[in-house]
Amino acid sequence: MIFCMIRTLLATVVLLIHTGHAAEHARMIAFERSAAVWVANPDGSGAKKIAAGANPDISPDGTKVAFTHLSGGAAGDRHIAVADVATGKAVIFKKEIPSNNSFRPVWSPDGAQILFQIFTGDKWHLALVNADGGGFRYVKKATATNDSFWSSCWAPDGRSIYMQDLDNLHQIGLDGAEIKSWKLESLIPKGSFSSASRFAVSPDGHTLLMEVKMISASPDQQPSMPKRPFGVRRVSF
Repeated sequence: MIFCMIRTLLATVVLLIHTGHAAEHARMIAFERSAAVWVANPDGSGAKKIAAGANPDISPDGTKVAFTHLSGGAAGDRHIAVADVATGKAVIFKKEIPSNNSFRPVWSPDGAQILFQIFTGDKWHLALVNADGGGFRYVKKATATNDSFWSSCWAPDGRSIYMQDLDNLHQIGLDGAEIKSWKLESLIPKGSFSSASRFAVSPDGHTLLMEVKMISASPDQQPSMPKRPFGVRRVSF
């Protein structure tokens, strides 16, 4: 009998697009450890805890960190928050965003806006808010056809966004209009997205790194004990 083996793959997709110059590298990195947001120098030195939370993303100038603030209690509310790297002072966008379930903030290349996922009407949508919490607006609302959107990230020129709906990869403008879409099956046969898949675009905008789950036949692999190796695949289209 042949069983199915599920493994996670980091897939590199070459995008045939034209973009402007990439934003300068941040002077620090942000990461999550023990349900808290930390920052450190690129070599890992000087690590310090900023705030309790998850999904940190450091601003292009390295002075602020956007993250998901997790409230305690049974409600389990999640809000977008921004903390100052130098002082650790955080502002939680509760009144500014019309939902108690928003997460995974991503800074725009110019540091002026924050892209994130928001849950309203039993669906996950994409929304934007200014760095100070003002100017909330939906970028793309899910429909009956596209049930929810995930894995959003910016193109380096800040003029478009990449995302997925579990079956397809999309590039959309900031007005929500679709620029281009690709079926995942055509890019990576037997690949599948999940709501937790992560995307990252190279600074030149020509390569997209995607986290993809792969299902492949294996005669000696039991379903109860799946292996999950990691790999990188480059797909040109």
